[in-house]
Amino acid sequence: VLIYGQMYFKFIEPHIVFQKKSSYLGNKWQCMNTYIYLSTCTTCMRILKDLKLPQGTKLQDVKQRPISQAQLDALYQITQSYENLINKRSRILAALKKEGKVLTETDYKHLLETEYSTLKRPILLWGGNYYMGNAKKTVAAMQQAVHG
Repeated sequence: VLIYGQMYFKFIEPHIVFQKKSSYLGNKWQCMNTYIYLSTCTTCMRILKDLKLPQGTKLQDVKQRPISQAQLDALYQITQSYENLINKRSRILAALKKEGKVLTETDYKHLLETEYSTLKRPILLWGGNYYMGNAKKTVAAMQQAVHG
């Protein structure tokens, strides 16, 4: 459990991030039900199909519309780490590690700002709660959130 200012976050496991009791929810983006994905990622597309999201859900393909600085800041406020927002299987990350580069939080932030494929995905914002990643438990939690 992490308490940050007036925000209360509960990390259930590495792939699931819930946000509760947040005064930070004043941001319009954080009030909308949003599914952030990569259209060329078959896993993201399978999960999107399986979720059967209701009409009116905002769909954001990071290839066409990268995450905004406000979105990145909001996600950082929850995880307190840019590294936790990185797709560990990203080809770009693999290439950097193969070169022997040791990445810092600043490097991770720069990657997230410039390379859409490095973002951990999918991300579902639903009712003020965040769900990140494609682990079975995460997808099950997404289903539960959307369909009860």
